[in-house]
Amino acid sequence: MASRVLLQRRVAPLTAAALVGTVAFYPRTAHAEAPSERQYSCVAEDAVNGAMARAFAAERSFTSTVASLAPPRESGERLMPGLIYVLVAGMAGSIVARNRNVLVRGAAPLALGLGAAWTVLPVTMGNVGALAWEYEKRVPAVADAHLRAREGVEKGVYMARVHAELAQRKVHEGA
Repeated sequence: MASRVLLQRRVAPLTAAALVGTVAFYPRTAHAEAPSERQYSCVAEDAVNGAMARAFAAERSFTSTVASLAPPRESGERLMPGLIYVLVAGMAGSIVARNRNVLVRGAAPLALGLGAAWTVLPVTMGNVGALAWEYEKRVPAVADAHLRAREGVEKGVYMARVHAELAQRKVHEGA
């Protein structure tokens, strides 16, 4: 019994102090697998290299996408004058719709600009349309809505042509 009290009051605190002192003065003995500064710097360097590789890949993807929109030299399409015409048409749309309601003020410059773009830059707009379609295919609901809208417009243009021909026949028959 006396040895138990001696152990609890004298030996245990000394042993605990010795262990704490060892850990405090020599942390390598407590943590045999502690990472070194070199390992930390290697991990940080790998993270930076990975981030830079992703950034360069994104930049390469962006530049190749923009370059693919340009028309080939054989097409004879000149971008700078065409872009200026498109901008002027868009500004003309905003001037035309100056005192109209908000919907017309937003739609007129867009419609005139897109119409001018398809007129003066047909190859470039075809490339832009193909790129937009590639992005639309990633979202099936948007792609389906686009196809339905396109079919509706094509059907409307077809019906307008048919009715124009009918009207011309009626005029020529009556004359």
